[in-house]
Amino acid sequence: MQELSAPPSSTVMEPNDCLSETSVELSEDSGLKLLAILRVLGASLGKIFLLGAGVCLMIIFVGEVAFNATGLSERKTSFRSIYNFDDDRLGPFLPDSSIDVSWPPELEHRISINSYGCRGAEPRSGDFDWIVCVGDSQTLGLGCEDEEPWPAILDHLLASSGRPFKVLNLSCVAWVIEDQQAALQRIYKRIKPRWILLLGPSLGYLSKFKEGRTPNERSRRREERRREWPRGIVSSSGSDTVKSNFRNWRGRLQEEAIGPFGLRNPDLADYVPDAEEAARFQRVLLEVASEARSTGAEILISGYPLCDWHSPDHAFEPAPLIEEFKSLGLKTVDPTDALNASGTPAELTFFPIDFHFKAAGLRVIAEVFAAAMQKEMNAVQ
Repeated sequence: MQELSAPPSSTVMEPNDCLSETSVELSEDSGLKLLAILRVLGASLGKIFLLGAGVCLMIIFVGEVAFNATGLSERKTSFRSIYNFDDDRLGPFLPDSSIDVSWPPELEHRISINSYGCRGAEPRSGDFDWIVCVGDSQTLGLGCEDEEPWPAILDHLLASSGRPFKVLNLSCVAWVIEDQQAALQRIYKRIKPRWILLLGPSLGYLSKFKEGRTPNERSRRREERRREWPRGIVSSSGSDTVKSNFRNWRGRLQEEAIGPFGLRNPDLADYVPDAEEAARFQRVLLEVASEARSTGAEILISGYPLCDWHSPDHAFEPAPLIEEFKSLGLKTVDPTDALNASGTPAELTFFPIDFHFKAAGLRVIAEVFAAAMQKEMNAVQ
């Protein structure tokens, strides 16, 4: 009986094997499609990037041309832009510099810096004693022209009375007593003042320290870091001006929505300093007075009076620190009565635009200081 031979061998495809091959094919197709999509997307993004870069360069070019055409590339509008960081500086600002202050717009004016790094004209030449006037933005004369701050008026008053001095306006916006002490310590290395006249704030304690620095020191540190890095192609002063004007515009909208500046200001009469602030201020103030006397200088201290910004037609009120100055054994002058005899806060300040004194108010302060100095000098004679 013939044996049946086995059928020729053949590969039998199982259902799972068919699915695997189909999945591989699909995966390869999906990968190719994804790669194609990524290529198209990359090309599109590249075109968008190049287009954006071209637009940015065009904006920079147009901006630079505009800044140069309008003079903004040379115009400085920020106090930080003229900070002086030299170790041997006298005043806080770059010598022989200037800025155009344009806020509020109604008070646009130029602040010119002399060769000592302080606001105002050059101190008179000749063999005269020095007067160093120390303070914050009220002494700097924010809102006024160069000849209107009280140190400049004091200079003319004393000269016209036959007692000329060299007068230096050692002041800066946002200075507190610690900043003033450091500035005077630098002055003593180069100048031996005959008089130190310090116009303190109404309260004196309005400074919260962060990281161990005063507000002005933090501002100077930010500017120092900014100068360490290049600003790009566009003129930095021009771009700073644009940003400053934008902030001014935004502030004006807020003012129109909320009300005048003075009415937004909290009532300083309600401010109660904590014990630590008061003790720190007293300690530093006494150090300032002691250091001044150790150089042979006389020191006179005053504080600009308070006023109720909710009722600007009311009279000025004496600064609370005046009595504190006296209790510490310091020679003080109080301009309150003289200011009230000359007008109201609404008349002598820029209210409601700003709370700084106008030239008329600063003249009163200068006259009070001049009278106190004349009295002291006559007593010595």
